Amino acid sequence: MIQVPQNVPKPAHSPTVLVVDDTAIVRHILEKMLTNLGFQVLTVADGAAAMDLLGKVSVDAIVTDLEMPDVCGDELIEAVRGSDEIEIRELPILVISSRSDEVTRAELRHLGADAFLPKPVDQRRFTQTFSRIFDAA
Repeated sequence: MIQVPQNVPKPAHSPTVLVVDDTAIVRHILEKMLTNLGFQVLTVADGAAAMDLLGKVSVDAIVTDLEMPDVCGDELIEAVRGSDEIEIRELPILVISSRSDEVTRAELRHLGADAFLPKPVDQRRFTQTFSRIFDAA
């Protein structure tokens, strides 16, 4: 069961987070955690769907996996950071992946990811990390 930590304030309004992961159960878990923190959540299964959605709706942050079909997470990050639209280009991005080696982390920093967490996702670390990058935006 996912519980809401008592020490994390809920946002004054309901910002929207885009969750991008090809595994349905991971999308569901992340959606539940973010919803419990007071966020609206949109989910898609790959980077191509995410890029299509970013052109149609406004979101306040992205949580993405790296290894996905069609457009993977690093390509999504490149597309977001290279966007002509400042609202998209400056979105906070949290990467969650089973690839957690230092080379991957360095590559993600270079691409412009704001934070990284390894899978499986630890709820407490997720809440702390997401709150930190979201508040910094």
